[in-house]
Amino acid sequence: MKRLSDAIRDSDHIYCVIRDVMVCHDGHQGKTGYNVPSNYGQTMLLNEVYKRNKIDPSDIFYIEGHGTGTQVGDPIEANALGAFFNRSPYDCPLLIGSIKSVIGHTEGTAGVASLIKIALCMKHRMITPNMNFTRINPSIHAKKYNLHIVNDIVYFPDQLITVGINSFGIGGNTAHAIVTEWSDNHLHEYFLNNTTENFLQLIQSSTNNKEIDEKKPSSDLVSLPNSYNTLQQHFVLTFSGKFF
Repeated sequence: MKRLSDAIRDSDHIYCVIRDVMVCHDGHQGKTGYNVPSNYGQTMLLNEVYKRNKIDPSDIFYIEGHGTGTQVGDPIEANALGAFFNRSPYDCPLLIGSIKSVIGHTEGTAGVASLIKIALCMKHRMITPNMNFTRINPSIHAKKYNLHIVNDIVYFPDQLITVGINSFGIGGNTAHAIVTEWSDNHLHEYFLNNTTENFLQLIQSSTNNKEIDEKKPSSDLVSLPNSYNTLQQHFVLTFSGKFF
């Protein structure tokens, strides 16, 4: 994992861009127990993270849920997501799944497992299905909110895809990450200001300097970072372009 600007400079193979991650504690409001998630806490977090990134919730293609498969927790999470994204029967459905149906609950690394799954899904441009899913919990208002559990492979449409990742911690910690596919043709999607030109220069500079001795300093690569150090820094999952 590294900063987007560094990955571009180093000509890395970028799997996906982490637009933002936000964490909150839901306190005691709307909770029925210490280890039960809160609809109130999730809604507060979702409102804040999408608002501050100026991302329209209708643009979210898929949600990687915490999805532990419990009778109490799953309906709270799913209904909070459904109410926030508010898809009508005439909208594209909100697709939901969870890596836990495949590998189980990895406890303290559950959020990391979800992020790795999403990175691989973006590499292959598909959402993998849940395993062993037979019927939805009747307490989840799937029809009302147009929620669809991914039960078969879903291929990405011909557009840049953004997904959300939910992850909870026992006691009330709630986290949500927004992750977008990488494309150097859509820099405006990652930086909502007028400094995209600097990144185009950075990409061009990186391309032009691939054959230059790594020990030889490049004035372009040294001077450019100072011109965009006020940008919001996005982090990416990368694998070295030398091997992929």
